[in-house]
Amino acid sequence: MDSFKPLEALSLQGNPNENWRRWVQWFDLYLMASGKIKEDEKGQCAILLRMIVEEVLEIYNTVQLRYIRTKISA
Repeated sequence: MDSFKPLEALSLQGNPNENWRRWVQWFDLYLMASGKIKEDEKGQCAILLRMIVEEVLEIYNTVQLRYIRTKISA
């Protein structure tokens, strides 16, 4: 059932909170419609990261790096 239109890129313009809220709704619908909702959390995270724009991926990587540093120094 992957014959439907792919998600639009997450817009970082305007109101980022509203943009994220709407984009996540579309992402959830994509997971359900494509049958990928059955993927485990790690698989769904990989799908999400593949679909978001590069700027957001850089933010994610920064947050992950901070989390890892916090865990190591604890």
